[in-house]
Amino acid sequence: MGYIRKWWIRRIWWHKTFIIVIALGVAIGLFIDTENKGIERERNPSLDSAAHQSIPDSATSSTVIFTTAPPSETTSAPSANEEVPITESNVEIQADPEIAFLVSIIDGDTLTVQFGSGGNTEKVRLLGINAPENNECFGNEASRALEELLTDIDLLLTGDIKDRDQFDRMLRYIWLENGTFVNEVLVAGGFAIAHGTSPNTLHSNRLNKAEQSAQQSGIGLWAQDACGPHTGADIRIIDLQYDAPGPDNDNLLEEWVLVSNRSDDAQDLTGWILRDQSSVHRYRFPEGYILEPDTDLRIITGCGEDTQNQLFWCSDTAIWNNDGDTAFFLDKRGNIADYWKYPARIPDTSSQGSDPS
Repeated sequence: MGYIRKWWIRRIWWHKTFIIVIALGVAIGLFIDTENKGIERERNPSLDSAAHQSIPDSATSSTVIFTTAPPSETTSAPSANEEVPITESNVEIQADPEIAFLVSIIDGDTLTVQFGSGGNTEKVRLLGINAPENNECFGNEASRALEELLTDIDLLLTGDIKDRDQFDRMLRYIWLENGTFVNEVLVAGGFAIAHGTSPNTLHSNRLNKAEQSAQQSGIGLWAQDACGPHTGADIRIIDLQYDAPGPDNDNLLEEWVLVSNRSDDAQDLTGWILRDQSSVHRYRFPEGYILEPDTDLRIITGCGEDTQNQLFWCSDTAIWNNDGDTAFFLDKRGNIADYWKYPARIPDTSSQGSDPS
């Protein structure tokens, strides 16, 4: 009996040991699996973003919402020679978009697409933005950014109120299947400016916010050296009268932009440009014009005789849109020295310069 009892005790001990070993093995296996999944998410963050996609409350919802990982924060403004990252953005895609694919890039805001295999080919102008022309500063970069976004991928096109422009180009917003809003990405990366024109203003607020982000980060077009070395001049737009008394085209002498030289030294403005948001209207400063320090200068839309404190654009029509516009002040290399976007911006009352006369 003593032998049998000892044998039974040893059997119970081995049985318990076997159960403990099995339990430890399962626990170690679960730990390793969890660690591997964590490493996989570090290598592929889209696993997390895909898990957070938002589903419409109803199958009849007018929009489908895709949520992607937010763009990384920019800690410093890249120079003109550095690559500007293209980031995705949180977007809303309208129902029933037109599906097309890229045929060719014309410039940073215009392209040719084809609808379906063997379908119609159309020129498309991106809504709500304006990119530089290919022969302008940052124009080639904008075209490359657009091509990088759209090559070898289905494009989802949505419209607004006005379907085509005066050149019979389709006016569209472009989205990718993963939810990327292409128009917004170009603005957020500094490849284009926000340029909403009535009546097509569906996404103007979103595009304006993207532009503000790019400006604050100093990326793309907003970098001080986007088009070449910064001149070091501190010349600012301090006021803009865009709505002259009476009919604008009958009172061009009362439409003007006021700039001020806040630099310590006189500045040669030869080759500098003042332009509107559309880039259609451009004023090039006369050869040899010098703006003294602590001095203001008024650029008047109408015609007149130039003086030290007044220059005349001599345009036949009003330049600045009453319903909103942006004045860009470009140095001789094409860098944005300053800009004035209205009606959101208020006059600068801290000017120490002289009052033009």
